Amino acid sequence: MKRISLCSKFKEGDQFLVYSEFDMPDKFCHWAWADIRHDIMAVVNSVRFPWFKEKAMTISGCTDWLKPVLFKIEKL
Repeated sequence: MKRISLCSKFKEGDQFLVYSEFDMPDKFCHWAWADIRHDIMAVVNSVRFPWFKEKAMTISGCTDWLKPVLFKIEKL
C-alpha cells in the first residue's frame, strides 16, 4: 500500500495576503483556492460567523481529505 504524504503545496505557518478576493496569491494551490474563495469573500465583506467570537474570521479547508489543509482566514 502506498503511503499518503502531506500536502506538498503548503507547510504549517504559511501566510498569504489577499489584496482582492478575486485574485489568487502566487503559488497558491488552485484546488484549495476554489474551496476557500467563498469564505474569503465573506470575511472581506465583514460577514460574521456566529460560531466564532472574533469578527471577520473563519476557518476553512481544502476538500482533499487525504491531504487536508486548514486555513484561518481573517481580515486585517
